[in-house]
Amino acid sequence: MSPALSRRALLGLAPSLMTSLGGCFRPALAGRLWLPETGGTPAAGRISRDQATFAAGVWSGDPTHNSVVIGTRCFAEPGVLSRGLALCVRELGSSDTVQGVRKIQCETTAEGFVYAKVEALRPARRHAYSFATSDGRHSAIGWFATAPEAHESPTVSFVATSCSNVRFGPFASLVHAAHSGPVDFWVHAGDHAYCDGAHGLEALRERYLDHWSTDGLRALHACAAGYSTWDDHEVGNNWTPETTHPQRIAEARRVMLEHNAIGRDGDGREPIRERLWRSFAWGRTLELFVLDTRGERRRRGIATPEYISRAQLQWLIEGVRGSRARFKIIVNPVPIARFEGLFRLAQSDGWLGYSAQREVLLDAIRDVPGVLFLSGDYHVGVSARVERSGPYAHLRELLVGAAGSFMNPATQALVGPQWDFVTTSFSTARITCDPHLDGGTLRAVYLDDGGRAIYDDVIRC
Repeated sequence: MSPALSRRALLGLAPSLMTSLGGCFRPALAGRLWLPETGGTPAAGRISRDQATFAAGVWSGDPTHNSVVIGTRCFAEPGVLSRGLALCVRELGSSDTVQGVRKIQCETTAEGFVYAKVEALRPARRHAYSFATSDGRHSAIGWFATAPEAHESPTVSFVATSCSNVRFGPFASLVHAAHSGPVDFWVHAGDHAYCDGAHGLEALRERYLDHWSTDGLRALHACAAGYSTWDDHEVGNNWTPETTHPQRIAEARRVMLEHNAIGRDGDGREPIRERLWRSFAWGRTLELFVLDTRGERRRRGIATPEYISRAQLQWLIEGVRGSRARFKIIVNPVPIARFEGLFRLAQSDGWLGYSAQREVLLDAIRDVPGVLFLSGDYHVGVSARVERSGPYAHLRELLVGAAGSFMNPATQALVGPQWDFVTTSFSTARITCDPHLDGGTLRAVYLDDGGRAIYDDVIRC
């Protein structure tokens, strides 16, 4: 959607950008903007003046046409935290101009978390932002774009991944994807942090810090605003509400929300905790439906097991069928496609373990053009059809990632016409949706840890 800024434009932009961002508190950040050798997005997450103070980087999320939530965690001394942080948000032009600045004084939580819901933004604009402490320490610069207005239909590009286990960091494919040029947003389909074995709030926060401070996640979080959800490892392997202690779920959910800019009320400090499923429109180009396929599962005491709540299922069906966007992208943490071989051993943990709801959903949307499932969990990169044959065989699914986790040994079963692409390499997808080319094209490019494109194809949906 947003045109790339040229190197010349960035060089012209740097002084005014640094003056405004650094001007929240002195001294300014002048001279600390990383500029790429070629045109493109500045290397997000790479210019923190004090790495220890902002070790977790910066992040923004749930962007709309006129708002975004921005956050960080500050590790300054209590006296500094008590004075809050200054947030500067700068609207960027397409050349060497800077258009408008917003300066917001933010309170911090006792643990150093800071959030601001920034509203009344203009649609289809790129922005830069940075936090500063009262004694002159600055965060990295982050970047985000606002969505276009409802009637517009620009080309939209985004980065998508899943399964980022710090044991397999630092997630080089995320760095390459974040630095490969401007994107409008990113998507993380779950297993954003692996919290298995971390008990209690402080242990969970330490585990998130281990993940958030990696090169790959710092770069991803700062390169654009994101849309995220959880899968199992944010809580524990293959957890469900019926098999996991409520306190464990509550603590894991709280810390997950502390580290993600997921839709917030009022001034942005209090998360919306009722539900994680939500949707976002990017004009007439695409609508994104973000699912919660973990927190609402039920088997006990009901005739038909529920993979997602009936309310979420109805919302999803009505939203997809009623969407005016060319592409309807369903962020679906666990794949919906029918996998063969050893994958059947994990079938009960996914949609196929709740076959009645799966059939209801697929029957309801199978005639809707432009549907794509965007999934993770299996630790393998895949471009496939939902079924080998039958009424759902035309529906498409991309498994994005793993950014870094043990790779699935069962992929030898994924052969035949259902599977267009399968990789066991760590990877991240860069997806471009053009609603005008050939009636609408969705191009998926998978980048590996060396920055090489290991898959590049147009997905027909």
